[in-house]
Amino acid sequence: METQLEAWTGRLLKLWQEWAPAMGVVVAILVCLVWTVYLPIVGLRHLLGY
Repeated sequence: METQLEAWTGRLLKLWQEWAPAMGVVVAILVCLVWTVYLPIVGLRHLLGY
């Protein structure tokens, strides 16, 4: 049982090492979209009194 758990953990760690940089890029893109799209719209609505 322990060897199967270790094998599964190793596989998960390998997947994480492969996908972590891509996830960082996705998070950065989402932050940029929020910063450039959502916040200006909310700011304009606030300035216009909505």
